[in-house]
Amino acid sequence: MGRRSGSVRRRERHQAESDGFWAWAVAETLRHTGVRIEEMLELTQLSLRRYTSETTGTLVPLLHIVPSKADAERLLPMSPELVMVQLAVQRRAKAGGTYVPLSMRPTRTSGFTAYRSHICSPAGSESARRSSPAPSCGGS
Repeated sequence: MGRRSGSVRRRERHQAESDGFWAWAVAETLRHTGVRIEEMLELTQLSLRRYTSETTGTLVPLLHIVPSKADAERLLPMSPELVMVQLAVQRRAKAGGTYVPLSMRPTRTSGFTAYRSHICSPAGSESARRSSPAPSCGGS
């Protein structure tokens, strides 16, 4: 039995760390929201919303759940723990960049559909600082 090279071991460690991170993120999201797995799989960057109360100025982070079994969309208030999970996922997806990269999604016909990035504007821009719950994608 031959010895594995150092690069193979590093790749395996990296894959194990990545698998562990995503398992943790999925478990925590399901635990804090109580959504169904199919609803969790439909979450995107645009699912993270925020609302600022006009009377108190309090920022309320919300998670937008698209219609599924009940045919009704929902906005769930996010706990501080869930906000931390979603921020970790966002940081991981950005990989040190400003935008979430394009992603590919398998279709039922074994083809792939390309989706554009779900982040519409860089952090710190005017639309990123808006207090409205609805995101703005600049007409796209």
